[in-house]
Amino acid sequence: MEESKNSINLQQKADKPQVDNIILNRIKQLIERDQINAAALLIPSLRRYGVDAGVIIVLEAMIEFRQGNHDRAKQIVADALIEHPANPLLLRMSSEISLGEHNWVEAAKAAAEAVVLDPNDATAKSMLGRALIELGYSEDGNTCLREALAEMPDNLQVLGALARTAPGEAEAAIKAALTRLGGGFEVDHAEKLKLSNILISILLERGAFVDASACIGELVADGIADLDTCLLAVHAAGSTGKWDEATALFNSTTRSLRHHA
Repeated sequence: MEESKNSINLQQKADKPQVDNIILNRIKQLIERDQINAAALLIPSLRRYGVDAGVIIVLEAMIEFRQGNHDRAKQIVADALIEHPANPLLLRMSSEISLGEHNWVEAAKAAAEAVVLDPNDATAKSMLGRALIELGYSEDGNTCLREALAEMPDNLQVLGALARTAPGEAEAAIKAALTRLGGGFEVDHAEKLKLSNILISILLERGAFVDASACIGELVADGIADLDTCLLAVHAAGSTGKWDEATALFNSTTRSLRHHA
């Protein structure tokens, strides 16, 4: 659940013991790495330290959702919202679940309620923007996405959604994000791959096949190209004629996938 790291604010108040933040951040990392069982084992520790119930409920729902128990996750959030209808964490989680189920109306409703509670909530605006675009309200959706992007300039969900409806803006934002990523002490290759694949899609869509091929070549040189990159390379080859390179990349990647199966 690519938005999970932004769907909950795991930062506690400054007067909370630092151990709370350590445990919360550790659970967040474990969920992002799909180490769900390990994350679940730490939940009781949060209760012992008196962490906000809304945070714990959202984490439990996230764990259930990542385990494939979507109905259970929905029920956890729905039950909690009866008791805490104005909890922004729960509303964002409800919206995220609905987005995952392509229930755009419910996703927009929950995200809109979260934005009303906190007009500065960039994550809720991102969710609202994505839902509105799916419902056909592209202009309003783009407005939400732009506001969210101002606060979360590297967010993949926002950039991916904006790429569909405002590709020029998304292209500039992704290039800036890649520049920031490359300026770090250590490059997050997983993040670079995801950002680059979105950028390549935009470049191909506007016919910039040479630039797209250059991006693909960089991913290949870094050894991080994945199956999506291969499919994009095949698309690019239709105009560049680089079928040998596309075929070689596709074969090497599929062999790697079989070895890891």
